[in-house]
Amino acid sequence: MEQAAPVSKPKTSGMAIWSLILSFIPIVCLAGLILGIVSAIKIGKRKAELKGRGLAIGGIVISALSTFASCFILPIIAAIAIPNFISYSTKAKDAQVKVVARSVQIAVEEYRVEKNDWPQSIRDIEAQLPLETKQQKNPYNGKETYTVAGGALVDGEPSMPGQVGYVRPEGPDVPYEVVFYLKAGTERLNGELPESPPQEEPQGD
Repeated sequence: MEQAAPVSKPKTSGMAIWSLILSFIPIVCLAGLILGIVSAIKIGKRKAELKGRGLAIGGIVISALSTFASCFILPIIAAIAIPNFISYSTKAKDAQVKVVARSVQIAVEEYRVEKNDWPQSIRDIEAQLPLETKQQKNPYNGKETYTVAGGALVDGEPSMPGQVGYVRPEGPDVPYEVVFYLKAGTERLNGELPESPPQEEPQGD
């Protein structure tokens, strides 16, 4: 009497498994969608040999949703997030330049107190700047340092973002200016004119 050959159980489709795995990864979710469709077709044709139709369908659905999110939702989020990031980054760079400009203004005022005169050049007050200020790099190009030789401190009007310039007074009735170049353009710190000594009142006979 002949024995019946054992019936082999259908195997789970490897494509269906990978389809479900890849469907959760945004970068390759489209590959998960393709594998899900191919595996579902193969399982339908070879039901006796393959199983895992539920996995394939799950991979197709999740991959389709992930692909939709990658193509439509993520660009919308990026369009909102990237400008905000750029704005915050610019504000941080502007704030760094403003701190340097304020340090230059303080050095100018200290020079006036010591010498009883305004500096004639940015070089006159460079030595009075804090070391950490002079070691800083221009936040807009990452190269220039805040010294005359470094290029980020200049006499007169600055010519590029991040530079700080000193404009000496042109006359006794004109205040000095510390000009700093931000992303949106230049801003100024205006110095105060030195106080005139009080005049003595003429005394009568």
